[in-house]
Amino acid sequence: MIFISKPDTALEKRSVLRNPALRVTAVWGWKGICMLASMGISSALGFGFAISRELHTLPWLMLASEAIGVGLAPLLISFASRDEWSEYGFTKKGLLKSLAYSAVFFAFMVFLGLAFGQARLPSPPRFTLDFPLNLLFVILATAAWGPLEVFFVIWLIVNTQRLFKSTDSMFTSGMLLTIVVFGALHLVTATGGMVNAASVAFMFLVLGLIFNDTKNSVGPMIAWTLMNRQVWSFWQLLLM
Repeated sequence: MIFISKPDTALEKRSVLRNPALRVTAVWGWKGICMLASMGISSALGFGFAISRELHTLPWLMLASEAIGVGLAPLLISFASRDEWSEYGFTKKGLLKSLAYSAVFFAFMVFLGLAFGQARLPSPPRFTLDFPLNLLFVILATAAWGPLEVFFVIWLIVNTQRLFKSTDSMFTSGMLLTIVVFGALHLVTATGGMVNAASVAFMFLVLGLIFNDTKNSVGPMIAWTLMNRQVWSFWQLLLM
């Protein structure tokens, strides 16, 4: 008698979700949908087709837009396919090296800020929240515009590098493509125009190189959280 085993449907689904082309397309597509939704909501409320600039007056909508736009899709895909989180740098391996490189880069950016007169607090947000909502918002916003944003980029770097089969070197076409697209998005989602977009792309290029060299994402996550002016803007809510 010949026994024919039934296919493991769950395993097949995980295999499909491991397809790097599907992953990268789905995450960028979801990010685009979230951006369009934010722009539509902003327009419907009378702010025009803007995202972060006018949604500063709608803090929880702004936070939801960022957290869902950058975090939801990669997290769901990784959970569903049971990824090893060490793939994205959540590991003790390379931790000290990651922290050291990131600290040097952070110090370099502070030096540039002092040299060009840019090392000052950004403008505070145009809204206020009473305690404890202000503290809750600051914590959630710090996570969203800090570690979660870095995870989004690193997740895409890892999977785009797999797509292009370029995982063995520090500087790869997959990383460069991810950084260029991510930087270009800031022409739409933030103030500062080309200068800001180029600055974000440069910083994430360095953080991406640190990740590719150390295979650890902790240092880049801490460095970006400290360098992100959006985070420092929100922290001023505690003083208002």
